[in-house]
Amino acid sequence: NDDCSDALPVSDGTTSIDSTDATTDGDANQCGGEDIVNDIWYDYTATCNGTVTVSLCFSSFDTQLEVYDGANCSSSPLLTCDNDGCAGGALQSEVSFDVVLGSHYLIRIGGVPGQFEEGSGTMTISCVEFATGACCVDDACFSLSIANCAASGGTYFGDGTPCSPDPCAPPLGACCLGATCVSVTAADCAQFAGSYQGDGSTCVPDPCAEPTGACC
Repeated sequence: NDDCSDALPVSDGTTSIDSTDATTDGDANQCGGEDIVNDIWYDYTATCNGTVTVSLCFSSFDTQLEVYDGANCSSSPLLTCDNDGCAGGALQSEVSFDVVLGSHYLIRIGGVPGQFEEGSGTMTISCVEFATGACCVDDACFSLSIANCAASGGTYFGDGTPCSPDPCAPPLGACCLGATCVSVTAADCAQFAGSYQGDGSTCVPDPCAEPTGACC
């Protein structure tokens, strides 16, 4: 996996890495910071719709990390990159980025030119699903992330909210069809030329019964 064209498949979990004696395949400077040298390549396939974190924090050399959106070595755009993102002022790299289930992402691992530009270590990858909740699109309920709900023009009810009981069903109320009372939506009542008594109204006591009184 010294060249992008030979990128090794990788999935979630911990993978041993070693850039010792690797050559440089790819642009020397994509991040606008220090050059990247002695690179090795991996092809990650997303295991969720969510956020992926790639960490090199337990590596022995001064790492740089780049992720590309796709698996085409010549045309996949740079998605994110990092030099010294690990906590505590370490010289190792860590990135997080949003992914789509089943999509491919090229991971490029290299070093900063200097004494510690190559070496070994581990790469840890995790994929965390986006939080989802009930989303009402028109009168239908779907379990979506807040971003996907907004993109669908829906109303989001919060992380973890269920679609059962259905929060999207239109309210019911008493509808008088002549002297008969039925519990339906306002739209259905109007469709049958009924008299809608209001959201939440009931047929008990019967609002549609004809009034009676004393007759002498």
